[in-house]
Order: sequence, then structure tokens, then C-alpha cells
Amino acid sequence: MPSLGTLSPEKFFPNGHHRDTLTNTYCVLLGRILAEFKDFSWLQKVLPAHIYNPYQAEMRQKSEVFQLPIILKNEAKHEDCIYILDQYQQVLGDVYMKAFVTAGFTDS
Repeated sequence: MPSLGTLSPEKFFPNGHHRDTLTNTYCVLLGRILAEFKDFSWLQKVLPAHIYNPYQAEMRQKSEVFQLPIILKNEAKHEDCIYILDQYQQVLGDVYMKAFVTAGFTDS
């Protein structure tokens, strides 16, 4: 792993394929903004409906929404905040485990 002193600033800027992808995304977004105006309404016919991203398959799957419980504690008090976070951690852990058991990812 290179040290921070030897790391060049160019490593933080998009290059090659990443720059092309970013430019294409900006073009689509700018086209969508321009298409809102009457004189540029023809752009709606030529702009893609979706911008490509590597997580498209995951994004197509249905999301499940669940409610977190209402906890009658004062969020301005430190000990009540700790209690609320502990409860949410337990609830989210239970939901996470149930999702993995349902999907068959556990060893048991």
C-alpha cells in the first residue's frame, strides 16, 4: 500500500472509462433538464429512459419497507438516545437475520 506522501492527486480524478461514463451521464442529465423547455422537447424521444449503472439488476428487485417501532424516549437525553439506538440495533439485526434465513444463506 503506498504511503500518503507518494500518492499522486491524479489517483482521485476519474480517468479513461470512468471519465467517459461520467460524461455520458452528465449529457443525459443535462438533456433531461433541457427537455423541460418547449423548444427542446424533442430530446425526450432520443434520451435513454435509464442511465446505466453496475447495480441495475439489484435495483430492479422489489424493496421491502418495514416500520421501526415507536419508542417513547427523549432523544435530547443521552441515556435515552443510547436506549433508542440499542433497540433499533436489535430490531435491524432481527430483520437482517430473518432475511438471510428466508433466503437460505444460513448454515442451520
